[in-house]
Amino acid sequence: SSYFAGDDGDNFYVIDQGDLEVIKDGKVVNHLSSGRSFGEIALMYNVPRQATVKVSNFGLLSFVSRDFFLPTPT
Repeated sequence: SSYFAGDDGDNFYVIDQGDLEVIKDGKVVNHLSSGRSFGEIALMYNVPRQATVKVSNFGLLSFVSRDFFLPTPT
């Protein structure tokens, strides 16, 4: 699976298992593994995803949707 730069940032992800690559401008710029997370910038600032994240080895992710990630104004 991949999560592409420019897509709507609708979820925040936590890596339960596996290895993922962060790709920006066609180059791998980071590697993420179990316990790491991604997707918070797109949710917090309501901007498109800033990088592509690609599963490079088996991946099991948990996610939190925008509705639960951000507090609701009262």
